Amino acid sequence: MTASLRSTLEHISLQLFAGSMNYQVSFLVAELKYAAGQSLQKLRQSATGKPAFPEDSLSANSSDVVEALRDALSYERDDGSHPSRLYMQSPEFRHDSDIAISQLRELVDSADTIISFSLVEGHPFYPVFWDFAFVIEKGDDAVVFIGSSSD
Repeated sequence: MTASLRSTLEHISLQLFAGSMNYQVSFLVAELKYAAGQSLQKLRQSATGKPAFPEDSLSANSSDVVEALRDALSYERDDGSHPSRLYMQSPEFRHDSDIAISQLRELVDSADTIISFSLVEGHPFYPVFWDFAFVIEKGDDAVVFIGSSSD
């Protein structure tokens, strides 16, 4: 399930970058087997292999995760920095976004626990315009889901 979501988001990221101006989107979808219940710091570090310092953790629900992705994908910015407008206005983008949202819903709708958090240090990307971070636990497993855009 996470492999399909990861692949879809990679495709969307590449398409948003092609024809963009000073705008890049990055996503991390890391499935961690038998990691549910571990600390956010350990989960985040396991997801990327780098030290991390998560802060401001809050309980979240499936709608929060879906809305974060939906808002991120619809972010248009301005003339000085923006994703590919051609792609964003295309039927392909609507189709790709619908698939990503559907794949994400499959993951989060059956989650046992969802936690949102922010990263002050150890962010895997360079967030400028928007970012989000969630841990999604289901059974014994955890998924670290991080999204960000930069210039």
